Amino acid sequence: MPNTIICGIDRSTHARAAARFAGALARRLGLPLQLVHVVDEDRPSTSRTVLEVLRSVMGDDVDLADVAIRLDSGATAERLAAAAHGAEMLVVGTRGEGAIRQTLLGSVSGALARAPSCPVVVVPPRAVERSEALLAGRCVVAGVRDRRDIGTAHEAARIAQRLGLALTLANVLPASPQAALGPLPDALLIGAAEDAELAEELLNDVARSISVNVPGDHEICVLKGATGLELECLADARHAAIVAVGSSERSPLDAALTGAASRHLMRRSRRPVMICPTRNPTR
Repeated sequence: MPNTIICGIDRSTHARAAARFAGALARRLGLPLQLVHVVDEDRPSTSRTVLEVLRSVMGDDVDLADVAIRLDSGATAERLAAAAHGAEMLVVGTRGEGAIRQTLLGSVSGALARAPSCPVVVVPPRAVERSEALLAGRCVVAGVRDRRDIGTAHEAARIAQRLGLALTLANVLPASPQAALGPLPDALLIGAAEDAELAEELLNDVARSISVNVPGDHEICVLKGATGLELECLADARHAAIVAVGSSERSPLDAALTGAASRHLMRRSRRPVMICPTRNPTR
């Protein structure tokens, strides 16, 4: 549904936290909110009992006066993705299980974040207790791997502007082996410096492209280390409201084994994580 925030719900703690954040986000953006609950296919999708239970549970977390609750049936990730097609964004919670366990047993949030048609905001377990106050943050932090994340940066800039927040663009270089191996040869030091210069040039180019539609001095930051951890620490240091990253192009198992940044943040971040489609900006 266009210009609507969709939030997947059930009666769990993490779903209720997602609903609180989605409600706060909808109010700040002036957009309608729709809560969607998916039931098994063998259960009637118009069950009045289910609706009454959901309204009772969610009423403590969200003002339901102007909020629609929709019931659907089928595979949860598929039905939520369909409900969010063309929406402003989709908000979901997550249990924060280990990456391998999520992959083997299945994860709704992980499935929705792999190839989203609209931005998917995941509220991690560590953000649950802070979900009502998170939009009081100072900025949106956007991870930029390379030019495939230009769309992510534009989406982050757009949401930052609408929330009245600053934007920080960050690129994370691989950690230097110097600590483990001792002093580096001059040739490797030069290479590391060149990598940092290229990363800074990339971020400046992205910032300039953003400024065409979202004027302002956007902060850039080049980091070194594990991408997910460094973005998590940067978001904490900058008191970010949201961390934005591009969707992973790896298979679920490969992403779990190699520690994709999005998976790390979905498990560990204290801030909601916005997973953006990897595409060129169109809005």
